Amino acid sequence: MLSKKKFIPFLAPAVFLFSGCGTPLEIKAVQKYAEFQTQSAELFPKISDDVYKTCIRQLDYIILNRETIDTDRGVREAVCNNPETGSIALKKAYTQTHNIIREYLGSLGALAANDLTNYDTEINAVGESIQRLPGLDSGQRQEAVSAGTALARILFTAFTNNYRRRELKEAVITADPSLTKLVVALDTSIKNHYVNGLLETERNSLDSYYKLLINPIFNQREGQGIAVRQYVTEVLKSNWSENQETIRLKQDLAASYLTLLKGIACDHASLKNLFLKTKTENAENLTCENTPGLESLFAKSSTIYPEDLVLVIESYSREVAILNDRADKVFTD
Repeated sequence: MLSKKKFIPFLAPAVFLFSGCGTPLEIKAVQKYAEFQTQSAELFPKISDDVYKTCIRQLDYIILNRETIDTDRGVREAVCNNPETGSIALKKAYTQTHNIIREYLGSLGALAANDLTNYDTEINAVGESIQRLPGLDSGQRQEAVSAGTALARILFTAFTNNYRRRELKEAVITADPSLTKLVVALDTSIKNHYVNGLLETERNSLDSYYKLLINPIFNQREGQGIAVRQYVTEVLKSNWSENQETIRLKQDLAASYLTLLKGIACDHASLKNLFLKTKTENAENLTCENTPGLESLFAKSSTIYPEDLVLVIESYSREVAILNDRADKVFTD
């Protein structure tokens, strides 16, 4: 279970803004934030890659369910591999949409440390990638495209104009609505199309496959070989159960990571309101009650202590690392 205190990655920029050049503890906090960046870059591709792989796995179930050899394997794989409409295209769309979020968050860390930001030219095509996201209505998709394009523009401006720490406040205030909308779109799309869509379809294909294998064996008349039939049936049932559990774990892991992203958006909205000196409110279209963010530390005092900051971000980084470890065990094919 992810604890509530994990959603505090944006405290590092706030501390740098308030305390000048920063103490060694504050620098350590930013280093922990950088660890989160690296870990998220390792974790999300495992999820987006499975969007493609579930298409291939279901082909195996379809073929094995047929009484004759399927001579159309190549044709069926081509559907998954179509660069425009196949699951391989969706994998790319999810990866690039996540990358724009990750690149923006990384730029905040650079600005807080008074470093120059980087700009990946692949970000230029983010609008086209977001346009491919399934599970969104036309309004949500257009809003997400506009948000992604706006974030890309902010990154380009920061890069070309050599933004430093003094522009941090401007970047946060300008980017907040776009970040929130893009996170909401990514969350909606992955839940609708992958967690509750593709993986549920795979579960149904899996169930049909094992029922087709088990029922003829189970329904055979008693006689010679009954012990072998019982053994084979139990082995198949065990494999069936293990595969069902793998699907469940993938759904749970993807949902957990999406919760982290939504928490980040909530914290970012809190940071924006802090800069604006306004009352902290929930980010648009997000439920932030369980993601207290910055307001939890500012409730009693206007001062953030570096020691507390380090502990919070270390805890946050550990939880992201746990998700990475879980992903290594779940996404094995």
